[in-house]
Amino acid sequence: MINKTYDLKQIKEQLKNSLPFFYLLSVFVAGLIFAVIYYIKIHVGDNTVITLIASTENFKNLVQYFIIGNFLFSLVFFINGFSMLGKPFTFVLLFVYGFLLGIILIATYFHQKQENLHFFFLFFILPSVFYCIAQLSACVQSVFFSSDLYYNYFKNTVIKTKIRTYLKRYALILFLICSGGVVMSIVAVIAV
Repeated sequence: MINKTYDLKQIKEQLKNSLPFFYLLSVFVAGLIFAVIYYIKIHVGDNTVITLIASTENFKNLVQYFIIGNFLFSLVFFINGFSMLGKPFTFVLLFVYGFLLGIILIATYFHQKQENLHFFFLFFILPSVFYCIAQLSACVQSVFFSSDLYYNYFKNTVIKTKIRTYLKRYALILFLICSGGVVMSIVAVIAV
């Protein structure tokens, strides 16, 4: 194993393919961090998110809001993929998504008043993991397809991702969003 050689071109290509994911992940985490900073800076009584969550006593309505919101973000990411200039908008929208998700989770946690943390974990955190994986995957696909269109138009390169493959990947992403919705629905039915 000491005399093993490495193909630097292959390593460089692998790093080049994984960089957009790390950029998107850092933008998403930055949105979550800004949500924490924003929540610390505001007064709890003035927060409209807490009043919205407090007024929604029915967990079925929260499930609907979460699923519809995630489908809308996923749809916007999907449409951005078909735009040559969709790449920067995808980064901005992912930051907004991370910020909104962070605010909702923090506000919901403090609305629970640290009671029933098992319910909070099952109802909000576990589906949010599914949603985050789905939205990050949607953003990665959108960035790659948008970049393919951009380089095809301006530099006459071949489009690496076919539209059929792009649609299949988004079908899998929608399945992940539905999985998060199913988990939230099951927990809402059991909790009520």
